[in-house]
Order: sequence, then C-alpha cells, then structure tokens
Amino acid sequence: MPKYSPKINTLYDKKHEHYLEIEEGPFKGVCFNFMKIEFLGEDTDGNGRLAFDFDLIFCPEDVILHDGNKKEFESALGDIMKDVLEEYVAEHPLDDEMTDEEDRNADTE
Repeated sequence: MPKYSPKINTLYDKKHEHYLEIEEGPFKGVCFNFMKIEFLGEDTDGNGRLAFDFDLIFCPEDVILHDGNKKEFESALGDIMKDVLEEYVAEHPLDDEMTDEEDRNADTE
C-alpha cells in the first residue's frame, strides 16, 4: 500500500477543501477524494467487497495514468480506502452492549 496523507487545500479550488495525497511509489503526488462508496456484500471467503468512485484532483506531469496502469492505480486506491476505513472503525468502535431498552428507544414508531 502506498503511503498517503490527508491534506487541506488552502491554495486553489475550494471545492476540494480536504483530500488525500499519495506520497510514494508510481503515483506519488496524485491527489484525490473518495466519492460514492458502496458495500457489495461478502466474497466467498467472507471478506467485505466495496465499490467506489473517486475524484482526481491533481496529477503531476511526471505521473502518467493510462489504461495500462489503471488496475494498479485503482488497487492502490482500494488499499488506501481499506486503511482509512480500518482506522475509522478502530477509533469509533460499535457499542455491542446495547440493551433491549436502548434498542426499543431507537425505534421511531
């Protein structure tokens, strides 16, 4: 998985105030945002499958994205997404100790 870091845009196009930048490897300097993320269920091994769209914000002139390396690029983004989601889940654990009373109160009817 390539090293990446979150960035805050203070220079241009305020549409993309927050984004991720790849910091190493063949896609070094590419900046992007994840857009729509969809859970597709589990594969035969019980692993979750995701589909996602991304918005390419910046690509350095020396980084060439083309059909020949599209799968490699999308795989790198998938690895980054997995890392981001795992980090989020680790920092925001689900409360497995929900009582029946709490469960009933969550119903809006």
